[in-house]
Amino acid sequence: MSQALPQPAFAPTGGGPAAPPYRRAAAAPRRRRRSLWLKLLQRSALPLLALGVPAMLTFWVLRAPQFAFAEVQVESSGRVSAGWARSALAPLLGGNLLALPLAAADARLRQHPWVAAVDLHKELPHTLRITVRERQAGAVVEIGQQRFWVEASGRLIAPLAPGDEAPAALPRVRLEGMAPAATSDPAASAAELPAVPAALAVLAELATAEPGWRAELERITALSEEDFALSTQALPFPLLLGTQDVAARARVLAGLLPQVVARYPHLDAVDLRFSRRLVLVPGKPPAAGASTTAEYAEPVAGGAAAAADVPANMDELGQEEVSQDG
Repeated sequence: MSQALPQPAFAPTGGGPAAPPYRRAAAAPRRRRRSLWLKLLQRSALPLLALGVPAMLTFWVLRAPQFAFAEVQVESSGRVSAGWARSALAPLLGGNLLALPLAAADARLRQHPWVAAVDLHKELPHTLRITVRERQAGAVVEIGQQRFWVEASGRLIAPLAPGDEAPAALPRVRLEGMAPAATSDPAASAAELPAVPAALAVLAELATAEPGWRAELERITALSEEDFALSTQALPFPLLLGTQDVAARARVLAGLLPQVVARYPHLDAVDLRFSRRLVLVPGKPPAAGASTTAEYAEPVAGGAAAAADVPANMDELGQEEVSQDG
């Protein structure tokens, strides 16, 4: 009796068709390697694009005629006009606005004597906006036959142009024998006049004691950097002043003024530069026996009290005679 052979493991059950015998899978196809240059190009494309586009845009903007510097707009107090600014910047006109060197423009604008500082702003496509801070005149200085605008610090600004009229509130300071060589070209030299701030300080102190004298000021003359002659319509004579105790000595004179005017109607000046004397400079010989020097106590308190301490009779005060020329 024959024995049945065992069925193969892969034989299907249920009587279906036989499965193919087992075969080893074929090897996967080899992939081709990408070029090293292609990899480098792909990795550098984005950075090159990020750099190249702005560079090309910048190249175009710096050469595009739409951005040529063509217009100047000026904001100032009136001394610096747009016409002058355009003339000063003429060598820079036509160049690219974005490439315009602001330092060069600033240097050209500062050549104007009234320019203290400038702010420069570029406004696309072709405008330069200029905001000017002008110098402020603190006085008008007379030197010989010339008149100059001067800052309160004493710095010369510029000569008064023909037809210029200074405001009435601006002090007139005359310099006697103190003209610096730089006044021949004040705009270029920027000369300093120390007597000017000293004169303005004297006027400021005088205004605290006798504001009426200061309000009607005609002129203050600088005899030196510390000596001044003041003319005011409020007094019938000039005052000679120093830089010390101006307010206190003015109060004393104000207290004695009625007696001074009544006794000496013709005075060339009253000198307040001495600490304990009023020196009266007569315009003609005084009456026989009258003294031209009034002694007074140095004021230590307010003006009214200090003036009241001075004796009323100036004959009792005068012990030292003063010559006709003071």
